[in-house]
Amino acid sequence: LRRTPTTILIEFLSGPVCILVLVLIKNSASNLQSTTIPPVFSTDNSVLIPHTFQDIITALNAKRICEVKTRDDGTVVKRISGMRYSSPRDKDSDAFWTMPFVLCDSRNCQFDGEDAIQKNYCEFR
Repeated sequence: LRRTPTTILIEFLSGPVCILVLVLIKNSASNLQSTTIPPVFSTDNSVLIPHTFQDIITALNAKRICEVKTRDDGTVVKRISGMRYSSPRDKDSDAFWTMPFVLCDSRNCQFDGEDAIQKNYCEFR
């Protein structure tokens, strides 16, 4: 590369310009007020619990059988066995299944006792 007076001047001034920008940022941030957010420790079931290797093996080997139940209010609840639920609101729903390797759709279940794996209601990734 050829060094011209213009490139020498730009190279010479780039360091002080960067330092000037950092000083301006520091001075503009000095009048900001810092606030401390108090820590919150959850005590309910909303805490995410990571899966262990044993959980993954159990999830892959569990039998998948459709369970169709009718509640007292007349609503039909469809779920697939072998899935642990993490929703404190609705234990009959598998919408909160957190295992990424096994995905099942209980809405496809037709009757109680149906094999969900043979009917391809479950997908293994």
